[in-house]
Amino acid sequence: MEKNNIADLLSLDSLFTTQAERDGAKGTLATSSQLLNIPLDVLDPWTDENGNPQPFRAYTPAQMADLAENIRQNGVITAIRVRPRNGRYQIIAGHNRVEAAKMAGLSVIPAIVEDLDDNQAVIVLVDSNLKQRERILPSEKAFAYKEKMKALNRQGQRTDLTSPQCAAKFRSDDEVAKGEGVSGDTIRRYIRLTELVPPLLERVDTGKLGMTPAVELSYQPKESQTQLSLILSETNSRVSKGAACQLRAESGELTAERIRAILGLNEKASAPKKLLKLDLSGFSSAQLSRIQTDAGLQDWLLQQLNCYLDGAVTDQPSKDTDTQAKLR
Repeated sequence: MEKNNIADLLSLDSLFTTQAERDGAKGTLATSSQLLNIPLDVLDPWTDENGNPQPFRAYTPAQMADLAENIRQNGVITAIRVRPRNGRYQIIAGHNRVEAAKMAGLSVIPAIVEDLDDNQAVIVLVDSNLKQRERILPSEKAFAYKEKMKALNRQGQRTDLTSPQCAAKFRSDDEVAKGEGVSGDTIRRYIRLTELVPPLLERVDTGKLGMTPAVELSYQPKESQTQLSLILSETNSRVSKGAACQLRAESGELTAERIRAILGLNEKASAPKKLLKLDLSGFSSAQLSRIQTDAGLQDWLLQQLNCYLDGAVTDQPSKDTDTQAKLR
């Protein structure tokens, strides 16, 4: 697609704005809700008041390449959403589309320009991503829900990230839950994940750590979480719900030895295989060879030994009778 035809393909704004307003996008910033073609070089990614990026991860290189190719063929079908900020435009929704548009060689992109404050912008960012993305990681949901709740709280609505529901008062976590079609408890459990150290949170995203154990572990001090993460990596172990509950019940910072004990790693390490020595001198070389190589015979010998030890066989077997016959 030629660059000089891009503006024509992306000109939905012509239905909603005048030519003067569209031309103004290249110079002065729009301050009300408008649909404009915005130059890509005046767009900045989202950051919160502390400079933190948005909670949703960028597409993988393969996903980005596919999106860029789609844009080359069809243009940007869904406009991004931005707001005026510091003489430029801040992206609220559409970070992947912006990057893919650059890869596709575009110079402008259709954008809905909205005059939003910080709290409104956060809510729009979270809601649009949760609705449009096909796959969302637990960590992305966790930080997204937390940011939306903080925004609702700053708007004057009560929130509590950990305590159970208070029916007499409005709760912003329950308000977030309504929009997602889940319970307030589910929202609170996701938000607890933001208290995990990054290595443990990555285990949740990759399925190596279940949601319930992860929530329990989130109450542990960061030092204990880090120690646990190192042990899990070293031993390739997992944390069960029971072990996670036991770890949470421990007071104070956990030592590596105590963590290993709760996970049952000490018992495993101190229980090597036991070898039983038997006098097989009365057997011939051919018979010994069969004992070493015949799996069925080995099973039979173990069964006979179990029977003898359990009392099913009262007399010690003779090498000259049953055993010898089995070996022939």
